[in-house]
Amino acid sequence: MDNLTPFGLIPDAKRAGSKTADIMGIMIDADEIKQVKYGQNNVQHFTFVDSDKIPICVTLWDEMITFEGHALLEAARNNSVIVAKRLAINHMIRSLSLQRTLHLSPSMRQ
Repeated sequence: MDNLTPFGLIPDAKRAGSKTADIMGIMIDADEIKQVKYGQNNVQHFTFVDSDKIPICVTLWDEMITFEGHALLEAARNNSVIVAKRLAINHMIRSLSLQRTLHLSPSMRQ
C-alpha cells in the first residue's frame, strides 16, 4: 500500500497538480442517497478519517452507490480499514470522488 496520501496532504497534492489520490481510513458517517436536482443522478457522501483523525468526504455516484456504497456500509459496521485507489480530487480539496478501486481490510506491510 505504497503511495497513500495522508488526508492533511491532499490540498498540497492538488496544488502540485495531482488529479487523484490513494487513501486509507475508517468510515465514520454515511449520508442518505440523494437525487441531484438538475438531473437523474444519485449521489451519496461518506466521511472518512485517517490515522491523524483528519476527516474527508468521499462521494459516490449512481451505480457505484449500489456496489461500492453497499461494501462501504458493511465495512463500517465492522470498523474495517478501507483503502481507495485513484480517487479524483475535486475543487473543494476536502472531497474526493471514487473512480476506480476500493479495498476493504487490506493486508498491510509492517
